[in-house]
Amino acid sequence: MKQRLQITPPNLFYLSLLVPLLFAPQTASAQEWVGEPWVRHTIDNSSQGADGIRLMDVNLDGLQDIATGWEEGGEIHVCLNPGRDDVKSPWPMINVGKVSSPEDAVFCDFNNDRRVDVVSCCEGDTRTIYMHLAPPLRTGYENSKLWTTEPLVASVRKQRWMYCLPMHVDHENGVDLVAGGKGPNASVGWFEAPRRTLRKGDWVWHPISPVGWLMSLHSLDMDVDGDLDIVLSDRRGVTGNQELGPNENRAEDRTDARAVRLRGVRWLENPGNRRDQVEQWKSHPIGGERDEVMFMQPTDFDSNGVWDFFVATRAQEILFLRGKPGSPVTYDTIRIPIPPTAGTAKAVQLADINLDRQLDLVVSCENAENKMGLFWMSINLNREGTVGQLTPYNVSGMEEGIKYDLVEAIDLDQDGDFDLLTCEERDNLGVIWYENPLK
Repeated sequence: MKQRLQITPPNLFYLSLLVPLLFAPQTASAQEWVGEPWVRHTIDNSSQGADGIRLMDVNLDGLQDIATGWEEGGEIHVCLNPGRDDVKSPWPMINVGKVSSPEDAVFCDFNNDRRVDVVSCCEGDTRTIYMHLAPPLRTGYENSKLWTTEPLVASVRKQRWMYCLPMHVDHENGVDLVAGGKGPNASVGWFEAPRRTLRKGDWVWHPISPVGWLMSLHSLDMDVDGDLDIVLSDRRGVTGNQELGPNENRAEDRTDARAVRLRGVRWLENPGNRRDQVEQWKSHPIGGERDEVMFMQPTDFDSNGVWDFFVATRAQEILFLRGKPGSPVTYDTIRIPIPPTAGTAKAVQLADINLDRQLDLVVSCENAENKMGLFWMSINLNREGTVGQLTPYNVSGMEEGIKYDLVEAIDLDQDGDFDLLTCEERDNLGVIWYENPLK
């Protein structure tokens, strides 16, 4: 026989405590994360404040190596991929230079000597880009003492440099360097490589668009005219009293002198000819003008021949800027929420994590103390283009890791599935990778 609940005064008291819990809005909890944390492997934690990872096969062994700037430690490291047998142990590391406040480090053979060098961008009081020159051929690439560091003279004290993208802009001489920064009078532009690239003072700086706080740079042929354009994400934009170039798309006139312009994701149209490439490039908005955008990742997600962009934002969501074919191409903004028990999104990556032949979304986070710092989700879009049910999958767990950065999907243990490579700055986990448990 079922026993009936007696509504006596004591029961009424406890019921009054229970009812708000029964009918309160449901929020995500730690139990909503699917799966256990992936096994983490340390590549390098020998300095302080790992800030970004950039990949290239520098020794032509078919394996991706890593360049990282250590912001608090003031060092630039190259980690050489040791191959499948030793990939779960710390990798051989080369300290290629010491600088202050590095924000970015990227591989580039800028002196055309067939040895891959490294370029680092520094903010803070340094405000300089540095060239870290590898030893000449037939000498020890792995010997830190043989590397030399020189400032890029044209960059000194111009702005707080945040990011660099090696790119052939004018197709003359060697590879050029596209770079940008943050703060007052910051801009994105390109350093023109001189005929003799070993002469650091001969590089020429050409600013092409103002920025507020540059996050991402990608080189893509956005208008399919045969040359590479520049796509960027700017988390702050420029203010109304900051001078704009003649080719910058302006917002409507406002009385507020602090009105923000050029915020979000946009692309800069390569003028094509050398004479115009040294002037301002025309700016085309893509999306995220009202968001604080972080790192982004381009992909043709729906295979319609138009670039799409997935963009991390500080507002606990990812922007899917979906390109629609046409002349010009237009973009829909689809907002993908991330769980409140994750940190704020910092970077994104696309890969088939569970091998179901569908691209999945990988998200790295900052502000992740006692929250999820790295996870992935399958992307389910309804016919209307809205986001369907999302299931977040655990990668990093919540016990360690506060500020993650760029993330790459790469099969490091060569077992047929994508592992996740990233770095973490606050708990000093360093340069790390998480082993996909699928196989």
